[in-house]
Amino acid sequence: IRGTISSGGAGGGPLALSVPIRRVAINPLRIPEGGENFVSSVLEQLLGLNATTLIDSIKAAREARNGYLIIREDATAEEISRLKRSKLDIFTFEDTYRREYPKGMLAAHVLGWVNSEGHGDAGIERGLESELAGIPGRMHMLRDSRNRDYYGEIINEEKPEPGWSITLTIDEAIQYAAEKALKEAIEKEGAPSGTVVVLSPKTGDILAMASYPFFDPRERPKGNNDMLERMNLTISAPFEPGSVFKAVTVAAALETTNLRPQTIINCGNGLIRLPGRVVHDHDSYSALSMAMVLAKSSNIGAINIGLTVGNKRMYAYMEKFGFGDRIGISLPGESGGKIHPVREWTAGSMGSIAMGHELMATPLQLAQAFSILANNGMLVRPRLVKSRQHPGTGKKEIVAPIAGEQRIKPETAIELRRMLEQVVLEGTGKEARL
Repeated sequence: IRGTISSGGAGGGPLALSVPIRRVAINPLRIPEGGENFVSSVLEQLLGLNATTLIDSIKAAREARNGYLIIREDATAEEISRLKRSKLDIFTFEDTYRREYPKGMLAAHVLGWVNSEGHGDAGIERGLESELAGIPGRMHMLRDSRNRDYYGEIINEEKPEPGWSITLTIDEAIQYAAEKALKEAIEKEGAPSGTVVVLSPKTGDILAMASYPFFDPRERPKGNNDMLERMNLTISAPFEPGSVFKAVTVAAALETTNLRPQTIINCGNGLIRLPGRVVHDHDSYSALSMAMVLAKSSNIGAINIGLTVGNKRMYAYMEKFGFGDRIGISLPGESGGKIHPVREWTAGSMGSIAMGHELMATPLQLAQAFSILANNGMLVRPRLVKSRQHPGTGKKEIVAPIAGEQRIKPETAIELRRMLEQVVLEGTGKEARL
């Protein structure tokens, strides 16, 4: 039996679990040519199946020399009894499990789904396949030419081992709120897609991770479009971060130059000439303090700050904030984003990088970068798994947070938080003020 996946918040329950079912299959190779009409008619009466569809499936399976065709995934005891009374020698009855997702579409991009063979195809289901799947049992026994027990003699038997149960850091209540807010924003703005991640900076716990469009993990994808819509945008869709990156530019300036929050920065009346191009600002400022460059999100101001920092030191701080490096959570398909080595920068590269262009980052990398500021310069790597439970002993193994690393000085983080507060008090982010 496949291990259960649960949420880790207060009052959280199972997000994915396996429930026992009785599966019924037939062997099309035992149905003689022309006999599919009779068999399909019988199964239509006994199980309510579509006879026409079943005839086509039997013919296709026979042509492919396939001796196993599932006709009912979850048969009732009464249905199985009726099939046995039919005396048709074509059935296989299996006690197996079906993967259920009791919360529906909640956290579907995190969970993923399982394929027709019961293996994880995406998300945690795939990322932790070796732990969740367990070890199947094996039984060697004598059967006759019609696959019937031969005196019930068992030659060898290996007992199955169930999979580990996994508890995630995801908090159900926060995940629900994040998905609700994301859907409302998507509908309001008319955007085709979007993503939200909620991260605890002190523990690295990912409390919510949502992508839109949503999907039902109980339904398997039908094609490339379905697969595209099921992409976990939080980790797999890097983009140019833009102005939010200016906080990194200012952090580098605070630690490697004499620039301070009150230092006046030339903003060029909204224009700066760089090798091969001219960069314009969204507003015309002659000069602003560095704190106001961040609050007003001045492009020209950020570029002049970046030019003061210099290429090598700017690159070092891009690395300090975790850009260009995969975080390494337990999900497949994570992108590391992209930062170019300094040797590939052009004379005008700082005109883009200082304001968040000419580099790529995932939403999770951005959340990690800002968690450094929230955690007084300490980086605690994001994590998704909170604990594992052994299937045999029931003993729970707590997954401890990875030890933090001091990436910038505590006083730098504190100063930057004060400066960033001005963004919502009197800068470009007033609508985000709480």
